[in-house]
Amino acid sequence: SLLWPHYMRTIPSLSIVEFSPDWRGLRQSESLPEGFSVLSRPVGPQKTACQYRTTREITLQPISLTEARLHTEPDGRSAIRLRFACSQKVDWTKSGIDKVAIFLNAES
Repeated sequence: SLLWPHYMRTIPSLSIVEFSPDWRGLRQSESLPEGFSVLSRPVGPQKTACQYRTTREITLQPISLTEARLHTEPDGRSAIRLRFACSQKVDWTKSGIDKVAIFLNAES
């Protein structure tokens, strides 16, 4: 408990949710408030839908990730290169794209 005081703490159940808005129709960033309700697809024989709530404000951006690659430099350094597409309707003076949250997931 001295090395990892958080080890014995209870961790509430959680899920990672991917929001997929029609980004081509977005003109600027849109926000979903903390506590926004999200329903799962119906699961099981009784078609139960699970309800989740966001734990923080979520910002939807008028962009889409189109490519992600791992790149290794000749000196051995590695980098993840990300390529995005954006809507032609975006007014960049009002877009609010100063932060983009990305969740990295892969087989371990």
